[in-house]
Amino acid sequence: MEERRHFVRVKFLAEVEIVYFDNSYKAELLDLSLKGALIQPKSEIPMGLGNTCALKIGLAAKDLTLEFKVELVHLNADKFGLKFLSQDLDTMIHLRRLLELNVCDHERITKELAFLATA
Repeated sequence: MEERRHFVRVKFLAEVEIVYFDNSYKAELLDLSLKGALIQPKSEIPMGLGNTCALKIGLAAKDLTLEFKVELVHLNADKFGLKFLSQDLDTMIHLRRLLELNVCDHERITKELAFLATA
């Protein structure tokens, strides 16, 4: 099967928070890319495909929270595929650095950012 991904996914386990209609839900982050994230909610979240919410990823080592506006783009059993719609500049800088450190390929992440800018 041909790989269609333009963005490398990094396994990254962390506790995350989903904020949907002023309700907060805990989930586990399973993997991460420049374009989105795969999470596993700890309880039922009443979301459907195409719904948007906030995703907050806490990075304990840096005492920092990455915050994204996301869209639910796929459901697979008990996992949610989330597409990043927007984030602030600091979040994007920290996400890029996090991926560079975990992929060990600065050039690959730079190419992915260039692809994002032209998409």
